Amino acid sequence: MSNKSYIEKPISKKQLKVLSALLVSIFSFMFYVCGSVFFEELSNIEKIRDSHIYIGNRDLAFGAIFFIPVLAVPDYMFILVLLDKFKDNVMKLFIKIAIISIPVMIISSITYSFWIGSELRANGYSHCTLYDSPTRGAPVIWVKSDRYCQKRAVLIEYDLLKRLDQYDNDGKEPSDEELDVMIVELLEDNPFYRREYGLSDLKKRQPL
Repeated sequence: MSNKSYIEKPISKKQLKVLSALLVSIFSFMFYVCGSVFFEELSNIEKIRDSHIYIGNRDLAFGAIFFIPVLAVPDYMFILVLLDKFKDNVMKLFIKIAIISIPVMIISSITYSFWIGSELRANGYSHCTLYDSPTRGAPVIWVKSDRYCQKRAVLIEYDLLKRLDQYDNDGKEPSDEELDVMIVELLEDNPFYRREYGLSDLKKRQPL
């Protein structure tokens, strides 16, 4: 069997531009995400002062604002590639900005984590470990009352929190009876719960 030598072809200019356009889209999206989670986290401070029913806290979200410059430089670099105006000094700029921004992001995130935790506890909130998610980046849920942290609500946590948002928007809190009915209704609409309790016929159960 004869050995064949393969010559690796250099990437063409067109392929480079297509790749650059894809990377610009990715970095721009990450840019948007970092800004969004940062401002969402800032809104939690106001929610605490307004005594919202629950707070969804992401510790790393506060430091995300300092990661934006790290994303902005490669975004700018690939835009230059698209315009055929690439400059070698952009990589040096990226390294300098990364050396400054990444430590600031880490330090600010850790500092904010300690501060927001103490602020939540000082305002009567407690961490609902039942609602903790294994998904990286998912918010940690803090509730102003233990009655909002129920084991039976784990399956319908997302929908329950959305319902509670409506109460917060109206400046109200559900009574114990309203909360109970709300959880039962959401459970009966959940396919996993219906299968477990044999409610495929959508028969209504009494409040638990």
